[in-house]
Amino acid sequence: MAWKKPDWLDASHVQKVLRNHERDESIEVFGISVKPAVAKGDNYTSDMHRVAVEFFRGRNDRRIQETRSIIVKVAPCDLREEWIAGLGVFDIESSMMSATLPKMQEILGKFSPESLGARCLYYQIEKPTHIVIEDLTKDGFKMAQQQLGLDLNHSVLAIRNLARFHASSIALKEKYPKAIANYKKGLFDKDHPIAMKLWLNRSLRSLAKETTSWSELNPQIPEKLCKLSDVMYEKTCEVALYREDDFNVLNHGDMWVNNMMFRYDEQQKPIEQIFVDFQFCHWGSPAEDLLYFFGSSLSDDVRLQHRDLLVSEYHTTLTVTMSKLQCKTAVLSFDNLQAILKKRVLCELAAVAATLPVVVFEEREPFNLEDVLKTNAEFHHPGHRGKTYRKIVTRLLPLYNSMGILDVSHLSSILIAVNRRRIHRGNFPVTKMEILNWLNPTFIQKVLRKTEQDDSIEVSDINVKPGTSKGDNYLGDLLRVNVDFLRSKKHEKIAETTSLIVKVAPRGDFREDLVRSGKLYDTEISMLSNTLPRMENTHVGVGTISLAPRYIYSQIEVPIHLIMEDLKLKGLRIADRHAGLDLEHCLVAIRKLAVFHASSIALRDKDPQALIRYERGLCHESQPASLVAFVNGCAEALGKQVVKWPELNPRIREKLVKLSSVFYEKGSESTRFEQDDFNVLNHGDFWVNNMMFRYDERKKPVDAIFVDFQLSKHGSPAIDLLYFFGTSPSDDVRIHHRDLLLREYYASLTATMADLKCSTEAPGFDKLQEALRKRAFYEVIASFVILPLVLVEVEVQKGLDEIIKPDGTHENPGFESKIYRKVMTRVLPLFDSMGLLDV
Repeated sequence: MAWKKPDWLDASHVQKVLRNHERDESIEVFGISVKPAVAKGDNYTSDMHRVAVEFFRGRNDRRIQETRSIIVKVAPCDLREEWIAGLGVFDIESSMMSATLPKMQEILGKFSPESLGARCLYYQIEKPTHIVIEDLTKDGFKMAQQQLGLDLNHSVLAIRNLARFHASSIALKEKYPKAIANYKKGLFDKDHPIAMKLWLNRSLRSLAKETTSWSELNPQIPEKLCKLSDVMYEKTCEVALYREDDFNVLNHGDMWVNNMMFRYDEQQKPIEQIFVDFQFCHWGSPAEDLLYFFGSSLSDDVRLQHRDLLVSEYHTTLTVTMSKLQCKTAVLSFDNLQAILKKRVLCELAAVAATLPVVVFEEREPFNLEDVLKTNAEFHHPGHRGKTYRKIVTRLLPLYNSMGILDVSHLSSILIAVNRRRIHRGNFPVTKMEILNWLNPTFIQKVLRKTEQDDSIEVSDINVKPGTSKGDNYLGDLLRVNVDFLRSKKHEKIAETTSLIVKVAPRGDFREDLVRSGKLYDTEISMLSNTLPRMENTHVGVGTISLAPRYIYSQIEVPIHLIMEDLKLKGLRIADRHAGLDLEHCLVAIRKLAVFHASSIALRDKDPQALIRYERGLCHESQPASLVAFVNGCAEALGKQVVKWPELNPRIREKLVKLSSVFYEKGSESTRFEQDDFNVLNHGDFWVNNMMFRYDERKKPVDAIFVDFQLSKHGSPAIDLLYFFGTSPSDDVRIHHRDLLLREYYASLTATMADLKCSTEAPGFDKLQEALRKRAFYEVIASFVILPLVLVEVEVQKGLDEIIKPDGTHENPGFESKIYRKVMTRVLPLFDSMGLLDV
């Protein structure tokens, strides 16, 4: 049906709306322009109109002209009308937007500035049924490109805001128990009109028929889908059934990409997310929102690589927000969250069958909802024929089949079964990294008993998942292990939980030789188990300081690994490396680095031999040939890339080609230890990924703790400073505040050395500047080797094993980053003017 402006939507009605909302009878609307607010196919249960309004209002005895844009959401008057009326979705949405959301926002607003939804200006339940809301596009919000699916940045923003939405609903129910009483029916409810059953069952039947021609699928799968399509809605309703003893929240209820909008920064990176369309909000398990989102809205890369990260981000944000809101409801454990996701996974299949084809369909108008509702009509979903959809679903359906959810006869028992004493690997492959057989409950029990010196500890369950995303850790595989255990206290068994980080040495690729020959794990284990605790002890009598995570256990023979505390339990997290650290983060990091260096001086003053073993760092003549080749390869790869940068002087390109053969050698010269210098213990790999920040209630960084000590080196503090300057500040900080950071470092260094009564004399500020000039080439090393890893777009990020090809060549997508190009076309001429690119 062609778009048509409702006759009643005129200047008089809009004037009534504005006067009522703004409580200003002086408003006189003299012009409106009405057009569709969304493309056809982007909203299925209503008609959306964007209304540009011109009006006068009285102010201080003057007549002021203003403009406004509003969204008018109207109940349909076509074949959908009876269905929509039967669902009661406009009653739900008007209640949500006019009463419930504002209360949730008020509760949340004390701790978080993020908005949950647009403001409701007016609503009318009687015909013409409609809701008037603010136009979010005027605040810079827009919908993401749905056909691509949401990338990791978008997905993380959405999942965190969903967690805040859920947490605030719990706080609201605790404060006003009747506030959510009306929100009983989501998408899946047996009392809904038959049209809902037709929508899902016919979508699945369409998929079953389409997959019969997919040769890459086992023929049993289309047969199972066909049988399941007769009862799909009924079974999904059973799975989604409200259970009073569950952990329950107010679900958005229709959590997919079209029902959220994003605001972007100047680099078009999403920085804020907001929800729209609250017609299916209902009280129930959070698994419904999560699974519907996972099944409908993620890019395939995020679905494959980062699903577990999203669950973790959701759980962390939910836990933190509930704590801030002082919720009395017990927080859902991470293991229990995984269990409910598994039990209700049929909700995800529903989203994959009915909504995902709408999202990824290559053509603009995938289908008309009215086609689904036509009685006895054979429905063929055109989105099921999409190439992208087929690629995704031919991977997902065998997985669902292996979980048993395509089998009608066994579906109920399979969905409920949960094996408590096992290592949970999640429902989906989230990484290439395999769960190691030795990392089991028995091993963790042994570690905890030894660490806690408590033989009563009995580990009942562990959950192992990646500790970082792909490309966030390059010389080790990080695992986060959530542990459920019992221990005896006063003759009682007490249930406890904890989380550990297990860092495992890589095997099977070039990194294995680099780690073994470079003795990287020997260095880190020595640092965490011995040197760092002694550095922290130098502050006894002065104050308490944490420089690194607490060491728990290690093994230097194969499988080489290291176990430490999980700093996320203390509220610390890694900053967004792609944006670069802003000034506040840089100041916190640089001050803490000065404390780190001063502590090492105090330790060396007491024990002159304490730091001698840390002689290598990143660049040293004793490091293995594989590391030398990698670093030189970075210079060579950049030399090839800058050929594509016409804004750069050709002379610089020529110098880079010559430089690549001696790049590592010059790096070693710039970091060579000199006994007469002012020396400290350098972190050695001091960039944004190797520091975690603690924030106050305003989300301002207040402290930093460092991680990853594989390259620690005794030498000039210029090593850490130059490495940090070359890798981690935002471009604004790098251009405008470098001198401020250096002065802050120096002030913190000298003050801490004085507090610790160091016998070593602090250098003058001019001597520190001289050291940085003398060793300036090390910033070139950092800019060529590490900065491309920092600025690479998340979607194309790679692990080190993928960057280095078997023939030794580099394929680092970071060199192609637009932001990296912008930075380097500014700093390369600067390096050249300093003579740093001359062989």
